[in-house]
Amino acid sequence: MNEAERIISDGIDAAQAVITTWGTDYQGKYNLADAVNELEGWARMAIDFMPDPMECTICGGNFDLEKEGGVEGDFGILPVAFCPTCKACIFDFVEQYNEQRPES
Repeated sequence: MNEAERIISDGIDAAQAVITTWGTDYQGKYNLADAVNELEGWARMAIDFMPDPMECTICGGNFDLEKEGGVEGDFGILPVAFCPTCKACIFDFVEQYNEQRPES
């Protein structure tokens, strides 16, 4: 569970606690407005922890580095990120190059 998912889970628990703690209003209904406000606050915090999708330097596609894989780093001073597909293609290209290269 990443940080954003943990915060959302905590927010749901907090909203349930609001309903349980504050109970019901004078008509016997849950005070859902307070629970919703509590949950919205937790959701805003979770958004701050959600990682922005990475953009692949080669294909331009978006990917989630944590969930999908891929790689992020630098070529000299140039920052780069490669999605899992382009990363696999780069590895394959290097392997083909090494097989075709005459031994010195």
